[in-house]
Amino acid sequence: MSIENLWKEGRRFFIDSRNVEPTGVFIAVKGENLDGHDYVNQAFEKGAGCCIVQKPGDYKGETILVDDAVTELLKLSSSIIKSNARLKIAVTGSTGKTTTKELLYNLMSCAGTVFRPYRNFNTEIGLPLAVLNEYKGEEIVILEMGLRKPGDVKLLSDYFQPDVSFITNIGSSHLEFLKTRENIASEKMEIISGMKNGMVVINGDEPLLEKFNLSHLNVLKFGKKEHNDGILVDYTFDETSTKVWIRLHGKDMMLTLKDFWSEGQIIDLVACLTFVTFIQVPLDPYLISAINLEKGRFTTHRKDGKLIIDDSYNASYESFCSGFESVEKFEKIKKTLIMGEMLELGELSEHYHKKVLEKALKVFDCIWFFDPRKAFSSYKGVNFVHSFDDLEKILEQTQGLIYIKGSNGTGLNSFLKRILE
Repeated sequence: MSIENLWKEGRRFFIDSRNVEPTGVFIAVKGENLDGHDYVNQAFEKGAGCCIVQKPGDYKGETILVDDAVTELLKLSSSIIKSNARLKIAVTGSTGKTTTKELLYNLMSCAGTVFRPYRNFNTEIGLPLAVLNEYKGEEIVILEMGLRKPGDVKLLSDYFQPDVSFITNIGSSHLEFLKTRENIASEKMEIISGMKNGMVVINGDEPLLEKFNLSHLNVLKFGKKEHNDGILVDYTFDETSTKVWIRLHGKDMMLTLKDFWSEGQIIDLVACLTFVTFIQVPLDPYLISAINLEKGRFTTHRKDGKLIIDDSYNASYESFCSGFESVEKFEKIKKTLIMGEMLELGELSEHYHKKVLEKALKVFDCIWFFDPRKAFSSYKGVNFVHSFDDLEKILEQTQGLIYIKGSNGTGLNSFLKRILE
């Protein structure tokens, strides 16, 4: 029995033994804290039909022994995609990856059947699992490629060999591990490593992306500056929608988007439209106006006469700034910010938190910092809240517009799901 034969039989693959389904395949991966081999027999007790292991053991069922399970998954999943898809699109960036992937999924549906992994399955393990469990031979494949450590994006690009790559932006995320934005830009640009030709769509407002040699590729640029192929000209909010003015390859366009979109999300849309119109995929304004964005990404809730904007899925300095620029578009309403910590900033954490607060003080009438660790109490002009119970009371008592943002690890996203949904 081979891993490919298991896939052809329609078996589902799992890396968490607790989630294994009957006849499913458990993959024993050794991680930083846990070794999957310790849970192989638990997987068999749950009904696993086979387990993929990297070392022999006293296992209670059929196993396939491999040198490296992750490598085998990458080989098989990338082979499946390359054998079936006629267009492979990869997306990376410090923010906006998942939004861009979902927008492309909607827009490219006019050009053929489209596959994209559900949620943010964007690692060397998550991406192959999504392909093996969900891919049904669609013609167009859109893959998100995440970055946690040096080499991550290059590894995925080398295996999946995209025809088109998107780089949404270069931000401060991952500075704890990569130290400088220049290093982040270099790692993100590795998305073209697996491309011998094709097209790259990049943020033309980012100077760090200008230094790379892209002469072997077609290049499209998007952003707010005039030299780009796709330009965000302006946007406004009315009571229930967002009006957007865009210039694509020299032609002006106005779109109405459902509910409220942040500036960052609109720029992600500009990136997608720049590409889609270049390859002449028909645009359906009705389809665009009906797009629903992922929850927790500038999601609006109207409750008890107040407007709550949930932007708590994740946070970086750049995404905070984008959110603030969007909030400024709301006029004649009291504005309150509830912010959580930005993670993975390392020794630059204090620097970037102070920069965010400097901007916030110019936009908001009141600022609450959710700080359960009491690590930021020295900041001036800011109110602090240290528990979710107290935060819930503040939400109940505050009127007007409430903008909530912080890194996913702060728990704000889970808290708001419980309170608002």
